[in-house]
Amino acid sequence: MNRNLLFLFPVFVFLVLGFSAPLAHADGVLGITTISAEKTYAQADGDFAHGWKWVFSVTVPSNEPVLQMKFGNWTSASGTIPVAGNVRFYSAQSSNAASVGSAISVATADTYGSVINLLPSTNSAFDLSTSTAGRQIQITVEARIPMGSVGGSYTTNYGISTTPDTTAPVITLLGTSPVTIERGTAYTDAGATASDTIDGSINSSVVLSGTVTVASIGTYTLSYNASDLAGNAATTVTRTVVVQDTIAPTGTIGYSTTTPTNQNVTATLTPSEPVTVTNNSGATTTTFTNNGSFTFQFADVASNTGSTTATVGNIDKIVPSLTSFSLNGVVQDVAVNIASTTVAVALASSEPVNWLSVKVEKQIDASVYKIFQSGVGCEDGGSSCAKTWTGDVSQGVRTDGVYRVKVHIKDAAGNEFNDYISKTITVDTTAPVITITGNTSITHDFGTTYTDSGATASDTRDGAVSVVSSGSVNVNAEGDYTITYTAADALGNTATATRTVQVRKVLVTSITVTGANNATTISLNGTLQMSVAVLPANATNKSVSWIIGCDNVTNNCPGGENVGGLDGGGTITSAGLLTSIDLGNMRVRAIAVDGSGVSGSVIIIAQ
Repeated sequence: MNRNLLFLFPVFVFLVLGFSAPLAHADGVLGITTISAEKTYAQADGDFAHGWKWVFSVTVPSNEPVLQMKFGNWTSASGTIPVAGNVRFYSAQSSNAASVGSAISVATADTYGSVINLLPSTNSAFDLSTSTAGRQIQITVEARIPMGSVGGSYTTNYGISTTPDTTAPVITLLGTSPVTIERGTAYTDAGATASDTIDGSINSSVVLSGTVTVASIGTYTLSYNASDLAGNAATTVTRTVVVQDTIAPTGTIGYSTTTPTNQNVTATLTPSEPVTVTNNSGATTTTFTNNGSFTFQFADVASNTGSTTATVGNIDKIVPSLTSFSLNGVVQDVAVNIASTTVAVALASSEPVNWLSVKVEKQIDASVYKIFQSGVGCEDGGSSCAKTWTGDVSQGVRTDGVYRVKVHIKDAAGNEFNDYISKTITVDTTAPVITITGNTSITHDFGTTYTDSGATASDTRDGAVSVVSSGSVNVNAEGDYTITYTAADALGNTATATRTVQVRKVLVTSITVTGANNATTISLNGTLQMSVAVLPANATNKSVSWIIGCDNVTNNCPGGENVGGLDGGGTITSAGLLTSIDLGNMRVRAIAVDGSGVSGSVIIIAQ
């Protein structure tokens, strides 16, 4: 329903006017309760701040939130003031013209123009007191007086119109459309917003319909709608969600057993999603009779293909075999021996096995010498399995002959070997031969590091055997030292050998004396540093003592030695620094202190 109120009220340029009593109104009926004239004294300067201003208190029907106003031109006996562009109005209870900054400007006289959209009645900006029926709003009307207007009392016609809200809200889709996701992944909708000219944001009123089944390939439509408080429904907005499958399927393999077995093994494919096996006659299982691999090929409902390989390596249908046999620790490719009452039986198999029993007997008369029992598996766990048993032969020392060992073994897959192996046995009483590296008697320089050259040993049965050396050499004490080498074969035959090391000091054999820069002259009261060259280079002690020789020991070379025909003289320090004290010839002699008695000398002339 449209409601219109038409009125006439006077104003005066430059005058302040009063207004008649408010118009009567009833609940739900459009009406003006009061008009408050805040400014009726105006200046003709074209400025709203100096123009007229009124506040209308209006009762608005609760179901008619769209409000319009119209004004006629201002007239008086003196002239006319146009309203177009000179009148504006606004209301704090509106969503679009709540202040002067967003006020509605009158564009044409006597014409309803732009609307004020009133806030919902539940908004706190409304006066909901029971003293006044209906919804109470306030409309501020301002007018400016164009420059040049004639002063006087002016009147105008004005009208107020309210209508129901018939404008539907607008829905805005958040995110994109269409949206493409991978099958099986979670989908979270971005949603939508809704706004209304009267109610403002009504996001909470948006209703989503439709679902996306992420487990199924297809195109899905989600619909969004909303209605404002007046019941106006928005145009439905939709989003398209495409669920696709571009990921190749995968699979895992399960096996009937993963432990060693001598039976067949069944492999079963478990795919990551429903698939069709495109080989193996469509079956998801295959049976291995021997170790090997098989690749399942499959495709999902989107024709994405995948493959998974089953590999079996735990089938063992081969009976284990013995690869090595020895007695007393000697392998079967050389002679073995039972030389005492202690027997060591060593066996190696082609694979890890559980040794169930071992029996040693002489083949010629089937005499049983020892039975070893064991239920322990291989200790090395490698590709071959060795086991050794040691015990006493029940009938004493054995002679040459053919002996056999009955062995009962079982591998992890359950394959068993239970049979005899034989070996010819000879007696070995020969000790290894030790060969000393280098001389058996050597002389070593006193005070220098001694490194022994060692020795090697070989045995007729065992081949190369280890050599252990004992003894030590004190290089800082002269004397004769002995290094002893010991070697034993697997049966305990032992050999020894020795080396004698003589530690001796190396004596000086030659001393050459020279002055600094090979000088042979010295000035009176001057000094000259003397030096020596000692041979051999490896002499144990190369130290020397110094002495001056002259023909007058008392006056010319105190503390020196008397040498005829040498009329010069001087003194010399223990470090070989010569000082002349008399003109003429003198002898400078260096004497070895190692007890060898070797010395060297040179004639020095003081001038």
